[in-house]
Amino acid sequence: MADKTEPQTYNIIVGGMVDRLNTYIEEMQKSQSANLVDFNVHDKTRLKSYLTALVEYIDWAVGQPMLDLPETSPQLVSMNPFPVIQEHENPMITDVVRLLCRLRDEMVNSQTSRQSTGFVKHDEVRARSIIKFTNDFMDNYVEKVSPVDLPETVPSAPVTGPGKTGV
Repeated sequence: MADKTEPQTYNIIVGGMVDRLNTYIEEMQKSQSANLVDFNVHDKTRLKSYLTALVEYIDWAVGQPMLDLPETSPQLVSMNPFPVIQEHENPMITDVVRLLCRLRDEMVNSQTSRQSTGFVKHDEVRARSIIKFTNDFMDNYVEKVSPVDLPETVPSAPVTGPGKTGV
């Protein structure tokens, strides 16, 4: 899914969006649902909140003026490395992770990524369409088919293990 480990952007907004997406990808990979063939209500609620947060972030960013940064543009924005993509028992989690990775990769490689702030209109539309697609996937597919009974082929993937712990 993701072949880069050190993403680069010049856009402060893209950097923030990518860091959020990487967190959401990790959350989905470590979710309770990743180890099952069911998308439980709590993980659905969390994913919906992540998608809403992304839309709100885009709304906020689009509403901001383009900053005049003559002394610091172009300048690379440091971001966290991409998370390692794991194998999941749940094909619906795999689909969601792929969609979140695709959104992240589109943003990192976009024209928007080459400017300091703001969104190029086409990239904004692209991001919103991937988020809408993911919401539609949850509402019009996952809600209708989850859980799936696969007694002859499941389990097939290792348990993803616990998320990060500690203080």
